[in-house]
Amino acid sequence: MRITISILFFLFSKYLFSQFSPSYADFDSRKGRIVLKAGMEYRITPFYGNRENSERNLAGSFTNVDNLHRGPAFSYGLEFFLSKKLSLNIQHSIRNSLVVLPFRTIESDFGINTAKKELLMGFHGFFDYHIQVFPDSELFLRLGFSTYNGGSNYVVKSTIVNEQNEIITQPEFQGSFDNEGLNLGAGYAKEKFKILLGIYSSRGNVYYGQSFPIFTPYVKLSYNLANL
Repeated sequence: MRITISILFFLFSKYLFSQFSPSYADFDSRKGRIVLKAGMEYRITPFYGNRENSERNLAGSFTNVDNLHRGPAFSYGLEFFLSKKLSLNIQHSIRNSLVVLPFRTIESDFGINTAKKELLMGFHGFFDYHIQVFPDSELFLRLGFSTYNGGSNYVVKSTIVNEQNEIITQPEFQGSFDNEGLNLGAGYAKEKFKILLGIYSSRGNVYYGQSFPIFTPYVKLSYNLANL
């Protein structure tokens, strides 16, 4: 009985989405349309600009920069067609990755509180410019701005001593591995799907004493759920 109900619910949901979710083939009628979307992306291990002779700051030395940038993410948001070619997108993403726990007392002279995996949040705003090159599908270019690693809070403790090796002070400060940068890409859209090859471009000063570019490639598949 449960299997039958599950099958019927799946078929009914599929029918609803097929009836009400918009297609990218509707080129001439989509101006002014607002579309609810959901998608999955995989962020590939980043590559770095010129970071020779760059030393990590105190907090950056206690984390894995690659792990903070790579891995799968789920996203959802809205796409508003300003014209039949140009759309404005607002999205929120969620992923599970290495972070540092919120504040707790550190007993030793030096250290950072325990690391664990936690949900990280991202917010994305970008424009997609669509170019119809096939009768029922199109190519598109993406340009926008993203913030990510929201929720990656940490506390660092250090110890300052004098020439006699006596402790003067033991400051503690809170921080976050939040980062931000450009969101660029190119992709293909057909019916209710979009597939994109993109790249996030951010700066390394969150983890290092110097600032240099961090490039995180990603692949994303999104689906149009419904018109609003």
